[in-house]
Amino acid sequence: PGKRRALSEVLRALPKDTAIWTMSRAAKFWQARRLTRFSVQASGDSERLLRVDAPAGEWHLSFEFQSPVRSCSADGGAKVRCAGRRVVLEKNPAGRTDIRIRSD
Repeated sequence: PGKRRALSEVLRALPKDTAIWTMSRAAKFWQARRLTRFSVQASGDSERLLRVDAPAGEWHLSFEFQSPVRSCSADGGAKVRCAGRRVVLEKNPAGRTDIRIRSD
């Protein structure tokens, strides 16, 4: 009972936007990360193509670049967001996803 109460207090004290994963969810994330393959190709002075092969799912895999990312987009049902120097692949359909990135 004491351990459960202590854990409950720790969880309640976390910031509201903190994600809490079960061990199963964490294992699936690390397996998806291990299976993911990616490459980056220049497609202009300020454009790059990030090609990602990853299992289907909502993994929130992040990729960090040397320069700030101005915008990012993907086709085929993938969901991406960019902030600062990072591009986050939030949701990936099975197989290859091409993400177009513009930097400053």
